[in-house]
Amino acid sequence: FIYHILCKIIAKFAFNTKVLRNEVKGVKGPYVILANHESKIDFINLAITTKRRMHIVISNSFYQTISIKPLLDMIKVIPKQQFQTTPADIRKMKKAIDNNVPLGIYPVGLMSENGISTSPSFSIAKLLKLLNTDVYICYTEGSYLTQPKWSKVRRKGKITVDVYKLISKEDLATISNEELFQLVGKNINYNSYENQ
Repeated sequence: FIYHILCKIIAKFAFNTKVLRNEVKGVKGPYVILANHESKIDFINLAITTKRRMHIVISNSFYQTISIKPLLDMIKVIPKQQFQTTPADIRKMKKAIDNNVPLGIYPVGLMSENGISTSPSFSIAKLLKLLNTDVYICYTEGSYLTQPKWSKVRRKGKITVDVYKLISKEDLATISNEELFQLVGKNINYNSYENQ
């Protein structure tokens, strides 16, 4: 809860963030929330979506090198190797859902170098099928140009966050892996310069 409040304050006053809609607000059950990944400040946008504890899947290399590992452990992040998912990683994600805890995932797995998203791995469709719960999107615009990877200067910027349901647990059972993969890609792809 404290982490959520701190992120809300930072989002509003440091990054001029506006939430357009938030369809996970008040949701009690488990769900997966998929987020696009424009810049290193995107974790703030994911954190402001809910007051509930959310287990967020992050890069293990980032986890191992950052100085705030105790804080990350406290908020129950799930570190995993980029571009590969082990059975142990899957068990941790499944356990979160089984324990009624929301799960945050960045399907592309890395920040944008040039403000244009890359495609997620096809395995995201298989993972969502396995987790078997409602899936939401947390779509962020403006964070790349607020703090681009190539710049040491942070700009005030104007960030918007749009959180909406992508597919229900019931519909997840009826859609093919290929259709699900296309649906995810369509909803998390971005081009920061076109958006601007």
